[in-house]
Amino acid sequence: MLLLHGILLFYFVYGSHTGHNGHDLEFLGVEGLFHGQSLVDIHVDDLVIPDAYDPVGHALGQHPHRLVAHALVVFMLTVRENEWAAEMQQQSVELGLEDKEEAATGERKLSVDEVKSLIFLLLSIVLWFFGYNAVTSKYSVYASNILHKDYNLTLIIAQAAAIISYLPVGFIASRVGRKKTILAGVIMLTAAFTTASFMSAESPTMLMNAMFALAGIAWATINVNSFPMVVEMCSGSDVGRYTGFYYTASMAAQVVTPMFSGFLMDKLGMTVLFPYAAIFVAGAFVTMLFVRHGDSRPIPAKGLEALDVDD
Repeated sequence: MLLLHGILLFYFVYGSHTGHNGHDLEFLGVEGLFHGQSLVDIHVDDLVIPDAYDPVGHALGQHPHRLVAHALVVFMLTVRENEWAAEMQQQSVELGLEDKEEAATGERKLSVDEVKSLIFLLLSIVLWFFGYNAVTSKYSVYASNILHKDYNLTLIIAQAAAIISYLPVGFIASRVGRKKTILAGVIMLTAAFTTASFMSAESPTMLMNAMFALAGIAWATINVNSFPMVVEMCSGSDVGRYTGFYYTASMAAQVVTPMFSGFLMDKLGMTVLFPYAAIFVAGAFVTMLFVRHGDSRPIPAKGLEALDVDD
């Protein structure tokens, strides 16, 4: 990492100020990144160069292929994938997370119960992303037309509350378990969205800010623990595939829910937004109850399962 930072610093300091073939080039720098702009050189004769010079963006934009090449060299020289993978498998065997056969073959077949848990967990991920991302994508319209309030501060409060909560939530989950922590987060998120459903333009702004702070804490509680639960069910060599499961579920929900919630808001009215979110998140609570694997601590058996012992 230090070497990579040194390469970046070199380009920032020594990046040239002229483009190819006599044309001036300007790079979409930090501001462009935040707007999802592509990292490309602009090579147009009639380009208007802004007065403010961006040395970071300009230096990177002049020679992006060299930067990528140097980063690749750093990656190849510093990341010892095979050695680290073997070390991880050895530690997994020592800690009892995998048996020797699984570590040797790199494959692990899920039991029927584990497959069910994985399916219900992925369904839970879809449901709470359906609820939360509907609010974050449509709240600006909702706040302007229904609440007649500024929405920027409210969303910032939610993000700030989530950031502050990430570390404490991790410690809590290590003590009480991931599943219980997620269920608590789902309850908080459902409560926040349900309360927001009854708010109007006359409601205090501080109350809405408090509800979004609660939603931010709840979202951190859910997100910190959901991805580890997915990859907990696989062997070390399958982490990439199970990571794909997680992001397929979450990204699919994030693509669909803005369109679906927007359709319902057009047909039924904008006030449907928070009930819509609360219903989907509450559904995630139900599906999480069927998840029996992937927790950081063993879930105690109940009923007849508690009497089942190995021969």
